[in-house]
Parts: sequence; structure tokens; C-alpha cells
Amino acid sequence: MRFYLTGYLTRHVPLISRLFHGYGTWVLFDIPIVLAAFVLALLGRAVTTELDLSAGLLFTVFVLAAFLFANYVMGNYRRYWSYAAAHDVMAIFSAAILATAAILVVEIFITPRPLPYSVVVAGGFFAFAGMTAIRYRRRLFSGTRWAVRNSLLRLLADGKPTLILGAGESGQALAFHIQMSAAGRAYYLAGFLDDNPEKIGKLIHGLPVLGACDQVAEIARSRAIELIIIAIHNIPPARLHRMIDRCMQTSAQIRLLPDQLSTLEGSPALPALREVTVGDLLGRQPLAVDVAPAWALLRGRRVLVTGAAGSIGRELARQIARAQPAQLILLDNNETGLHEVVLEMRHALAAHNQRDPLLPIVGDVTQAADIEHLFHQHRPQHVFHAAAYKHVYWMERFPLQAIRTNVLGTHTLLQASLRFGVERFLLVSSDKAADPSSVMGATKRLCEMLVLSAEAKGEMLCAAVRFGNVLGSRGSVVPTFERQIAAVGPVTITDPRMRRFFMSTSEAVSLLLLANSLTSGRDLFMLDMGEEVSILELANRMMRLRGLRPETDIPVTFTGIGQGEKLSEQLLGLGEKREPTSEPGIVRVGVNPAPPAEEMARVIGCLHGYAQTGNEEAALALLWSLVESRACQPSNEERVN
Repeated sequence: MRFYLTGYLTRHVPLISRLFHGYGTWVLFDIPIVLAAFVLALLGRAVTTELDLSAGLLFTVFVLAAFLFANYVMGNYRRYWSYAAAHDVMAIFSAAILATAAILVVEIFITPRPLPYSVVVAGGFFAFAGMTAIRYRRRLFSGTRWAVRNSLLRLLADGKPTLILGAGESGQALAFHIQMSAAGRAYYLAGFLDDNPEKIGKLIHGLPVLGACDQVAEIARSRAIELIIIAIHNIPPARLHRMIDRCMQTSAQIRLLPDQLSTLEGSPALPALREVTVGDLLGRQPLAVDVAPAWALLRGRRVLVTGAAGSIGRELARQIARAQPAQLILLDNNETGLHEVVLEMRHALAAHNQRDPLLPIVGDVTQAADIEHLFHQHRPQHVFHAAAYKHVYWMERFPLQAIRTNVLGTHTLLQASLRFGVERFLLVSSDKAADPSSVMGATKRLCEMLVLSAEAKGEMLCAAVRFGNVLGSRGSVVPTFERQIAAVGPVTITDPRMRRFFMSTSEAVSLLLLANSLTSGRDLFMLDMGEEVSILELANRMMRLRGLRPETDIPVTFTGIGQGEKLSEQLLGLGEKREPTSEPGIVRVGVNPAPPAEEMARVIGCLHGYAQTGNEEAALALLWSLVESRACQPSNEERVN
């Protein structure tokens, strides 16, 4: 009836409509609460003292107006009380104090006083209590209901026993959402762990703080915990790394709360938890990269990305699209992969109301006529060359394919870029180009030499960027381990001493774009990859993360180091040195002078002839002779790793 009357009045009476819009329901709640509060206070005083009840009841009309006006002034009719915080109680308290003070001041000028001072004070307190209770009724009832539910879950052994690491703002917000949401019924919260000694042993949201985070293994085992949630805001990667290690000593699942407090606020639903990723296991702090200068360089320009269906090319396309280029040409010989990239990117562009600049082209960098036609028709101004064969094992078996695609393909693209006035050319290189031991690494080193010598022949700004492994790239060690672990082994590792650099794909590409904006020509850069990671340790941690004990629950086999492989990679070769840049994540590599253009032209001509005739032996001999001749011996410097 109340809601029907409110709806009728707000539809047919304009003044009431303006008054009730957004907060009319709370006005209707406050009227009976304030009246009941003062009537109760008045009747309580009338038990011991004879009062003029008719005068007192008449004065409550003014009392009611005072409280409604005070609530309006304090903004209590504009608040969204379903998710009110503790500080909102102060707004109700302030309104009650303001209204009570106003009533007491008015009573000074009225003789006889309609209400005793004690009735005014008691009525103000009762009104404050009533208005607070009605606004917080959801939390009061939900909290009581949750306490009963959590007790029943414990008694009935129902619900997943859950432990929250971190009793700070994030952990408390998570616990509150679990308590209040329907999705939280699947969890039995055992308590918190926190490193603050003042919190240990205390109750927070009705849950005990059971101990410090270092005690997670023993506490989880003693309480049969099945799920551990790490809910610590802005946790440093090194600390997260140690915490995950301790959690992996248990049989419990491990989940992370996304490091965004916005996901915890303003929603009754349980925040989405994410699984621990390989990036979390590495314990490496990703660099904060400001890509604004790189985007400014690409905005409104025509950009070509080769190898656009690969891991690096795909991420290059994603990030360059955000810079709003005039045209983004995506070239790859893998039509299925290219199709997937285009579908994904067009969906993302439409979702963000961005113009579609994509021009997908199925083609091969080794086909000179096709490349010539592409440049003649579309005139790219920036070229990012990521197309290459990258697997050491397969390129040892098929070296002519590595030479055709990596070396001759790069030469074809460079020559077209020079002829058609490309402004900047960036080669995606590899750490395997530093003192190469494999055919793949040697071809990448020769590509770097091509880039540096091509710059000497024209005005185009050329650069090459070396970096190590990116997480999740197709065919690399991480997805291989994930597939093997999912199949319960065996997990294959070449050598227990094997170590590699790792970086996320998005971070590597952001630095690539930044390097493109840094170059002034004739530059070889390398990315700061941090510390090398033990492949065996990484595999063991990935297995333990899935609750498997290495060599007990899942077999581990060592296949032996393959031809062309190194136990550890390096980003600097013999005779090369580090030179700082303005960006902490990018280092300029000081190298020997680029080979003369005439020498490079002769080499390319010979390699092209050997590739056409299938003369593998001669092609490899020429490749290695050129790469080794450009590596001078250091005088007083050791090999830099």
C-alpha cells in the first residue's frame, strides 16, 4: 500500500514528485521512526512525571520537520544505503544532533516548554537508533544470516574450507562479499592470515585472524583448507613469489584477488578470482612502460606488421591499433592465424567505438614480387618486422628455410622499405643472436647486420631489438609444460642446468614500440629481461601449483641438450657493451661498425643462389664465416651475460 501511494503521488503531484524523486522512500521510513521515537520518549517520561501529552504530541510536528530537514541538509536522502560504509553512520548521527539542538533552542523561547529536555534528548537518541537500523537492516540481517550459515557449513562439513591471506582492505572486502553474496554459499571461511601482529588473534567481520602468512602451510593442513585466496593489495612480486611457494606446500587450490579495489566496490557479486599464472611464479616486477611517445609517433600513420599471426606480431598489432594509425597492415602466411587475429581485433575495436584501420594480407616476406606490390599499393611509413622462424631444433634440421625466411626475407623487406621511403624500420631480433651457437641465432645475427648496413644507404631510421623468451608464445617451454602437466607427464627438460630469460608478451611489445621511438638510426637495442630463470625450477613450481609432486606424482625426463642450444642465453656478445638510454627497460648495444653495403649485397646474392640450388653446405659455411668474422675478441672485458 505504501509503495502504491508513493507511486501515485509522484506521478500525479509535481511538487511531491520532485521531493520524492530518488529519496521519497527514506522520507516515508523516517516519518514513523521519528514520531515513534518521541512518542516512546514522551510516554517513558509520563510514567514518572505528569505531562501535558496533548501539547507534547502537537510539538512533535515541529520535531518531525526538524529531523527531516536535518537529514536533507546532511545528504542522507541522496545516499545509496545498500552499500553504505561506517562513515555514513556519522551523517545520520550529525543529522540527529543538528535536529535535537534545533529543538532545544526553540524550546528556550516557548513557555511552558512543550517537551522536557530529557524527552528531547531521549527522543533524538531513539530516532538516531531507528534511522540507523532501518538503513543498515540489510547488513544486520545478512550478517546474522551469514553467521548462522557459516556455523552450519562447519557442522555439516559443507562448503569449501577457505583461508584468506591478508586481513587488510582487500581481504576484508573479499570476506564481506563472500558473507553477503549468494555465490559465497559455496565457501566456509575459516579465517584470515596476516603479518600484522596487532591483528593476530582478533576477530574481523566475525572471522579469526589465525596467524601470520608464513604459517599458511601448517594452518592450512590443520584445518583441512581446500582453497587459499591471496588478497593483498599491491603485493610486491618477490613477496608474492615467496607466498605462493609456501601455499604450494599444501594441497589447497591457490587463487589471487585481482589487484583492483574497484572490482570489490559497488557490487554485491563475489569478485572474480584468478588463478596463479606463470608470471606470478617468476617473481619478476613488470616494468611500468609509458607508451605515449611511441603512440604519438604512430598516430595517423600507415604501419606494416609482418608475422602478425605470431605471438609478438599479434601483440604488436593490438598495441599499435590503440595508437589510432591511419592504416594497420597485417601480413602473415598463416591465413588461419591471421583470420583469428583480425576477428579478435575487430571485436575489440567495435567494443571501444574505434575506427577499424586493419588491412589483413596473406603473403610471405620471401616473395619479392608480392612485397613490391604491397609497398607500391599501400605505402607503409613504419615497418615492424616480426616474421621469422624461431625454433632452434627445427632450424638445425632445415637451415635453408631459416636462411630463406629470416635472412632473405628481411633483405627483401628492407630493400622495399628503402625504395618506397619508409620512415622507420624495426627488426624483432633474439637473444640467440648474441654469439650465436645455432642456425636460427646466426640468421638473426645476420639480420641485425643487414639492418645496420641498410641504414647507411638511405634516410630510413633502422633499429633491431634483442630480447629473450616471452611467456605463452606458441611452441615455447611454458605452454609445452602446461600441456604435459595436464596429461600428467612426462615433463621433458633438455638439461637440469638449463636457464632462460622470460618476459610477458605485452611488456616486451611495449618496450619494442618505445625503442622504435628512441632510435636515431643505426641502433641495436636489447630489453632488460631481469634475471635468468632455471627451467627445472620453473617446471617444478608449475607442477606443484597443480598439486603434483615432481618425480612422485608426475615423471620428469631429461632429453639432453640439442644441437645449437645453449645452457644459458645472453643478450650481449663478445666485444659488445651496454650503453644506457633514457628508458630504464631498454639498453643500447655498442657493436662493431656495420659491414659495408657492398659486402652485404655480395653475401645476400650468394645466399640467394645457394638457397635456390639447395646447396645447404655452402650456405651454412658462408653464414657462419660472416657471423664469426664480425665478432671481435674482447681485450680486457669478459663475456657479458
